[in-house]
Amino acid sequence: MSGSTTISGAKAPAASRRGETRAVQRRLPLNITVHVVLITLAVLVWWIARDMVSVTRTLRDSSRLKYELAEELKNDWRISSAQIVPVSLDVSGPTKRINDFASELDDNPGRYSFLYRIEPDNLPPDARGKKQVTIRVDLSRLPANAEGGIPAELNIRPLTGDKVYEVTLEAFVTRRAWVDLSTNVVGSVPGYQWKASVPADTQLQVRGPAGKVDALTGANEMVRLVISRLDVGEFAANKAATLNRPVEEVLGQDSKHSTIVSLVPREDIAVQQVIPSEAPGGAPRAQPATQVAVEIHFTREQDWIRVEGRFRVNVLLPNWLVQKGARVRDIENELPVTLRVLSSQRANFTDRNLRVVVDLSQMSESDFLIEAPDGGVGRFVAKPRPQMYYSLLINRERLTVRYPGEGVTDERYLQVSGLSIEWTE
Repeated sequence: MSGSTTISGAKAPAASRRGETRAVQRRLPLNITVHVVLITLAVLVWWIARDMVSVTRTLRDSSRLKYELAEELKNDWRISSAQIVPVSLDVSGPTKRINDFASELDDNPGRYSFLYRIEPDNLPPDARGKKQVTIRVDLSRLPANAEGGIPAELNIRPLTGDKVYEVTLEAFVTRRAWVDLSTNVVGSVPGYQWKASVPADTQLQVRGPAGKVDALTGANEMVRLVISRLDVGEFAANKAATLNRPVEEVLGQDSKHSTIVSLVPREDIAVQQVIPSEAPGGAPRAQPATQVAVEIHFTREQDWIRVEGRFRVNVLLPNWLVQKGARVRDIENELPVTLRVLSSQRANFTDRNLRVVVDLSQMSESDFLIEAPDGGVGRFVAKPRPQMYYSLLINRERLTVRYPGEGVTDERYLQVSGLSIEWTE
């Protein structure tokens, strides 16, 4: 009899279990490989999708706007505000393209820029006669300058928003000028006095930005210029050496010599010399000037002597006191005067060349302390409120003088004390 017997719970033979293990091991590597490949493909798809998706990004201050003057305006105007200003951009396109473009702008902001050329037609109608004008710029109307071209995938436009782009122009002005020789002309020549001056027919003017010219303009409505250092002692010695003659022989008793000296330059200021026209009624012309002629007048020093004399005092009254028949009291009729004069002019120390005056001619009633009689009728006495001085009127062509003390001048030779004026009404 044949049949089969089943034994419950019996373990499989060892050989059977080893076969199943090898089958599982063969399946596991395949599953891991598939997952890795899928993950890699997903990352790749995400990476590609990220670079291909169009986005908009603002690149702050990544571009530049440059202002430039047309040639026709450069002689009359200058740009006084910033000539190059930053501009922000709105850029649309694939992220990678935008990142590459932004990196290029970081290295070179001029890679994508704007140029605004200021033409005569851009000036305001009332610009003539003004020292400064401001022009507003519509950036959206300006074409962009792109070095190396623009990637086709990118859309670029300037970000304006609330920002206003303006450029300020400053006008050039012309003003008369004079040369100050008081500081940079130095030195001495033993036995000589000297005086330096610019020839009277020298006409100078300056041209430059209105603000700078105004700042240099003095109360005389002229611009002060200075020269580089001029030593008159060195000048005289060099001229004598060039002529191979003694200094005294070159300068003589009284002589005038000329030399050319450089003007000290001033930033943004052009100095011009005005040359009169040779044609009758012709317009003068201006040519650049970096130097100026300086004349030095040498005079041999003479001996000074002390002189004394007594001179009649003249009191000059105002018209309102003259009309009252006023009389001057309590003042010297004559005043002793002591001066130093050139010995060669000793004989000129006379009342023909020197007068002593007390000048009250410009004084009003308020300048006097007036003592009036009772009832307003009788003797009036007036005394000047300010301190009065004896003044000397000197004929300088005949008399060269030096005062013995400091602070003494022609107008204030000596104080007047006790002066009073009387009249009767």
